[in-house]
Amino acid sequence: MLSKLLKYDLKPIYKIALAFGLPIILCALLLNLTSYDYVKVHNDDGHIIDLVPAAPPVVQFLHTLFYDFTGILGIALILFMVLNTWKNFRHSFYSDTAYLTHTLPVSRQTLWTSKFLSAIIASGIIVIILAVACYILQATPGGRGVASCFGWAYDAPSAYYPMLMLNTFVALSFVTTGGLTSIILGYSMRKHHTGFSIIWGIVLLLSALIIIEFISELCGVDQISLINFLGITNHVSNFSNIGYVINSILGWIIIYCAALAIFYYIGNQRLKRGINLE
Repeated sequence: MLSKLLKYDLKPIYKIALAFGLPIILCALLLNLTSYDYVKVHNDDGHIIDLVPAAPPVVQFLHTLFYDFTGILGIALILFMVLNTWKNFRHSFYSDTAYLTHTLPVSRQTLWTSKFLSAIIASGIIVIILAVACYILQATPGGRGVASCFGWAYDAPSAYYPMLMLNTFVALSFVTTGGLTSIILGYSMRKHHTGFSIIWGIVLLLSALIIIEFISELCGVDQISLINFLGITNHVSNFSNIGYVINSILGWIIIYCAALAIFYYIGNQRLKRGINLE
């Protein structure tokens, strides 16, 4: 039954992946195709006085357009996927039609497990789409500028890229599943469910981050945390050391899997006490 539920929960996720994934990859390809060089302009003394685009205005316009669209679509993919996962969960468990979900011949734990796994899979799909797009963007200087916005550093050590994908996957899974647990905690209150869900989300994620940082320091795991994730390219040089990479991978897997397990446990225990549909 879990497989059937999971298949159903993944349908809207696949739709968003197609709606954003194909345009992102298409824009990345067109960005490369409209890429152009600059021609040096010299004065009478032979000194360079300017750099002029070696392309007609229409090509320059299209290149800028695809440059902007690629970055915007990448960010939109992340936001829509995460927010839609939260929305579908709230609709299935706490909306006016939620009784249809809770009258299914399946345990509430199985329902929760399906939603939790679908959130993690959604994070993986985001990472795959962004990784493919960034790989394509590496072909041109303009594309590399867009890829760098997602932490994809050009000419970084080979070990850096799987670690970047792992870090992105962990960050997205952490936020998405933490949001699901926060919705459950928020709806355990009698009133102001949305407000309490937001408050619980902030408290839960910040508390988890502080604990993770403390455990990481205690265990000697030299990791790139979610807090400084946006500054990940500052740590590229570390990835030339394979020992560092292996240590970080093992540390991340253990610590963040434990955090995800705690989110799952909290949500499961809260759901066992009942559902507040008021």
